[in-house]
Amino acid sequence: MWLLGAIVCMVLALKLMSVSLVLGLIPAAAGYWCFSQSTRASLETFMAFMFALVLLGLVLNVIVANW
Repeated sequence: MWLLGAIVCMVLALKLMSVSLVLGLIPAAAGYWCFSQSTRASLETFMAFMFALVLLGLVLNVIVANW
């Protein structure tokens, strides 16, 4: 869960940095903190979940493209 929070904060930081560098620093710091709270086990779980999600998306894409 910490990794998901880190990714959300980093995406928000990138969006805000396009407006102002100072606005992007707060979510970037929050994302860095969330990432530092994660463990190796949570990283492996997150990667396995994302792999399954990407694989499902690929299968759905192939099904829709061939329909």
